Amino acid sequence: MVIVLFYFTFACEENDKGWKAGEKTHLALNENANLKNTRFSIKFQELVEDSRCPSDANCMDKGRVEVAVRTMDKLDTTGTFNLVLKESEPEKSSVILGDLKITLPGVLPFPSSQVTLPEEEYQIVVQADKI
Repeated sequence: MVIVLFYFTFACEENDKGWKAGEKTHLALNENANLKNTRFSIKFQELVEDSRCPSDANCMDKGRVEVAVRTMDKLDTTGTFNLVLKESEPEKSSVILGDLKITLPGVLPFPSSQVTLPEEEYQIVVQADKI
């Protein structure tokens, strides 16, 4: 009985990804991370669009990438937000969540004209800052 309890305690800690305000974290598709010392968590729900200029091409426009993230609150409120990375639309790369600003500073990997990446290979970089 003690061994089973010990196993479940550590197994849950391993699968509970979290990060702190002021830090960045990477999330794979459908991965959830808890924002430590807050009531919020965030999940990378969907790659909506990736029309960024491929890394091996020269483009007039750098393009854009859009992702859907789902935020969850321990008070049972949730929301889905689309975050966009595009030079001319910096206001679309963040969302206010309580007293936090959630920002999308990056989406990985960068596209290549030689390879079509499946959505499952994408990761988002998210940062939370106290406001």
